[in-house]
Amino acid sequence: MEMNTKYQNMPAKYTCENCGATVDAPMHCGHPMHLEGEGAQKQWVCWMGTHCGVQAYTPCCDSPKLVPA
Repeated sequence: MEMNTKYQNMPAKYTCENCGATVDAPMHCGHPMHLEGEGAQKQWVCWMGTHCGVQAYTPCCDSPKLVPA
């Protein structure tokens, strides 16, 4: 199975442009996870893919727009 290494060095902290909250990306396999999906389907995913690890994403506000901190 091929891993997409573009997700290996993702940011560990994000800032919400809507409410200003700081959001820490969960860690998995030694690297920060990244967000995939839209709306209610959005989840944190391991850099090695969904087969390795996923975690629920809880939005910080009604209209979160996360950017690397």
